[in-house]
Order: sequence, then C-alpha cells, then structure tokens
Amino acid sequence: MTTPGGQSWLGGWDEPGVLSLVIIETGIPGSGLFLYNGVPGPGTLLASVTESTTDPFGNTTQPGGFVIYDGNAYIDVHVNTTIGAPAIEMITGAGSEADHAAIYTQVNNPFAVNERLVTVLLGPGSTHDGIAPFVQLASATKSGSSAAAGILGLFVSGVSNNVAFWDVTGFQAIGPGGGNGWYCNGTQTDSTSHPQTNIVSTSFGNVTAAWTIPAGDVNVDTIYEVEMPFTGVHEGIQLNIGINFAGTFTNIVPLAATWITTGHSYAGSLRLKLTFTAKGALGAANIDIDGTIQDSGVARAPATSMTLNVHTSLSIDTTAAHAFAVAVQWASSNASQSLTGLGSVYRRNGQ
Repeated sequence: MTTPGGQSWLGGWDEPGVLSLVIIETGIPGSGLFLYNGVPGPGTLLASVTESTTDPFGNTTQPGGFVIYDGNAYIDVHVNTTIGAPAIEMITGAGSEADHAAIYTQVNNPFAVNERLVTVLLGPGSTHDGIAPFVQLASATKSGSSAAAGILGLFVSGVSNNVAFWDVTGFQAIGPGGGNGWYCNGTQTDSTSHPQTNIVSTSFGNVTAAWTIPAGDVNVDTIYEVEMPFTGVHEGIQLNIGINFAGTFTNIVPLAATWITTGHSYAGSLRLKLTFTAKGALGAANIDIDGTIQDSGVARAPATSMTLNVHTSLSIDTTAAHAFAVAVQWASSNASQSLTGLGSVYRRNGQ
C-alpha cells in the first residue's frame, strides 16, 4: 500500500477492528512505526514511535517515545536523554489540564558516593490554580549517608512545597507555619517498666522511656506530653521528681521526707508537659507536672495522698534534637527506696 505522501508501508491487515502496522523508512518525512485500528488513515491511529509531529495520514503524533492515543488523550512512554530519566507522561487533553500527570525515575549525583535513585509521581494541575500534588520516593544513597525516604508535596507555581515525609523512623508532616518544622501529631506508647532504686543526690535515673524531639520540630505553642503511672516504696527521705532533658536533671516536684509513713508503698500517676513559648537557638518551654500520689498501704485520704502540681521553665535550642524523660533522685541513701514507672504514653500536639 502507498501512503498519501508516496511512502510504502509494511505488515498488518486493513480490515476494520483489526490492528494494522505501518513502518515508514527512517529519513522520510513522517517516518516511524505506527499502529492503526483497521485501515490506516485519518482518525484510526492507535500508537506511534516517531520523531515526527504527524503520521503519513495527517494524524497528530507526539515525537520522542512510544505513544498510545485515544482522541485528545495519550500516554507517552520515553526516556529523557538529557537527564537519563525513564518517564511516563499521561495527558487527558481536558480543557482544565494546566499540567499533566507523569511518572519518572532519575539518578541524582550519578557515579558519586551520594548517588541516589528517585522516582516521582506527579499529579495533574488545574487551570484553577496550577497546583500539582506529587509523591517522591528516594532510595538510600550509595554510601548510606542518607536513608531511603518518601516525600508528599505540592508544586506551586513550579516551586516544590513539601508537606509530609517518611523514612524508617516514621511519618512526619510539616506545620501550617512552614519553615523546617517537621512534626507528627499523635501518640506513642512504651509498655516497659523503668525501675529506679536509691538513686542519690547528684545522680538521677529515668522512670520513663527517653522520647526524642527532632531538630526543627518545634513551633510556638507546640506541646509534648508524657503520662506515666508508677509505684514505689517510701523510706522517709525526700524524693525529687523531675525531667531529664538532654542529660540534665531538673527537679520539679520535691516530695518531703514526711509526706507518708516510712516503709510504706505508694502508687500514683503524673503528666509531664512541655509547652514551647519560643523556638530557634533561643527557644524556651514551660514545664509542668501534675498528677497524684498516695499511700497504697492504707485507705486513700487527704492525709495519705498528695497533689503533684508544679510549674517551671527551661531554655531549649530547638534547632537541635533532644531526648527527654521523667526522672527521679533521692536526697540521701536508703537501699529500700524505689520508684518504678509502669510504662508511659507520649503525645505531641500543636503546629
């Protein structure tokens, strides 16, 4: 068969409903490989591999890859030779399609020690706002300096805006205030008991898990809470309950030596709350402890129980990561005195 331009074609069948294959010799205008539904001609093009913008019958074609057509919609599978990125472009042809969807994979820093493979799923953008959502999936770097991770984000006027991130440490999201303040509101639990016995004077011991505030996680009014039930034995010596923040103990609630009878057991629960009033290198937080503690060897009564309710503050550089925990110490030694944290719940709230 001869095309309108005089080129010959090879293969296929020219019956309606049966695929026809047309191969045009390289170097001739309209050259390439074309697949048609039935008789090759206007309106029957199904797919092409060509560098031309039209086929021999005047159908519009997309150059550069293997393209599948359906009216104004098409899928273009190709490799971007400039950056070596395999790509799938998905175009609907809709009037509101300001940006089309695509999937591509590229190599960042090729052949370097920090070489990394990155796949991006780009969503479509509307003429309403031109904002396109995306998902980025990155391998670990070849050297292992960065772990495998994912990002959820939006392209706004061509600029990437990350809104969520995840890796082996978990899932995090960025607050409405922007900046580098990654956070994840939610709750974590630790079911492990943390006993401390006779930790005296300048020493201290954690009675909860050590929970980490990541670098840059804090915004003003971000709140971190740790809630802990506990038991212990009192031996007539002052008990100091406080916070171990970044390896430094702050005594927040000193319980007097005479609060219950020596040799009695006790039980209680407390909540440690950090409310940030400033962030950055000169960040600051209000520190509050509230809860109750009672003599567990007698009927509960005001004379044998106490309210834990104390407020203080700390200066904290929020540009660095910090671990913190509820911690205790005693004013002097007695081998029988103890406090055991019976697991804890960690919460983060706020921007």
